[in-house]
Amino acid sequence: MLLPFERPMLAGSQEPIPGTILAPVSRQAAVLNLDAPRARPLTSLQPPSYVANLDVSSSGQAAVEVRDAVGGDILWLDMPSRTLSPLIMRIDSSESLSVPFWQADGKQVFFQRDDVLQTPVAYAHQANVRYPSRIEVAPLDGSRVVLVDDGRMPTVSPDASRLAYVRSSAPGTALLERDLPGGNERELLPASQFADVAYPRYSPDGARLAFVATTPVVVSAGPQLLFGVQVAYAHGFPWDIWVIDANGGEPREVAVLGADDPSITWSPDGHQLFVYSGSGSFIVDISSREVAS
Repeated sequence: MLLPFERPMLAGSQEPIPGTILAPVSRQAAVLNLDAPRARPLTSLQPPSYVANLDVSSSGQAAVEVRDAVGGDILWLDMPSRTLSPLIMRIDSSESLSVPFWQADGKQVFFQRDDVLQTPVAYAHQANVRYPSRIEVAPLDGSRVVLVDDGRMPTVSPDASRLAYVRSSAPGTALLERDLPGGNERELLPASQFADVAYPRYSPDGARLAFVATTPVVVSAGPQLLFGVQVAYAHGFPWDIWVIDANGGEPREVAVLGADDPSITWSPDGHQLFVYSGSGSFIVDISSREVAS
C-alpha cells in the first residue's frame, strides 16, 4: 500500500509534497521522492516486527500494518514526530489484521481480518495460501464492525459510498463491490476471469477501479528450479495492471509489466498509476499506456 501526497512542503519540514510516496522500504515505513528516490525511513522497528502495508488519509494520517512472527496489528504513524501508537490491535492470537484503508475523511479505517487458527486454503495459480478472512471497519472510537464475511483487500470510493474487495475460490479471484452501508454485493469481475486479483483502488473521481491481476502462463522451456518451478515464477505468476469502470463492464489492460507482487495507487489527477513491486517501480499513463520505470 502506498499513496502520493498532495500538500506543499517547506524545506526541512516532515510534511509531504507532490510526487512523494509513503511506502514499506527495508521493513520500515519510508518516504520516497520521485525526483530523488533515496528512501527516508520514518520508523525504526526491530525484528521480527516489520511494516507490510500502509495507507494515508487525505488529511495526512498514516495507518501502518506492523507484522511480527505470528500476525499483524494496525498502528497510527504520526509522521512529523515519527512515532507509532495503537490504532486497531489484535483481540487475541486467533486473528491477524492487515491492509488498512482510510475513509477519505479520515474518520474510520477499513481493514482485512484473517483467522490464523483456521486451516488455510491453497488455490491453483495463487502464490499464497488463504486464511478465512473478512472485512471490518473501525471508527476512531475503538469499536469494530464486520462488513463482509468473506473478503480481502478492501478499498473505499472517495465519497465513501462504495466498498470494493476481492474473494478467492477454486476458479480464481473475483472483484466485488457493494454500497455502504450494508448494500447488496455485486460482481464486477467473475472469479473465472483471472487466476488472481489484488489491490483494487478507486480513481480520485470514483469512476474507475484499477487493480493488478495475474493469469497462469505455461512455459515449456527455460531454466528450472527444484521441483519444476520456473525461475521467473519463483514468487508466483507475474502481475499486470488493469482498469475497469466502477459500474462494471469489460476490464482494460493498461500495462503488461510482469511485476512481482505489485501494489498500486492513483496520481491525484487520475491520469497515472504508480506501481510499486519487488521487480521495480513504474509510472503508468492510463490514456497512452506508456510506462516509465
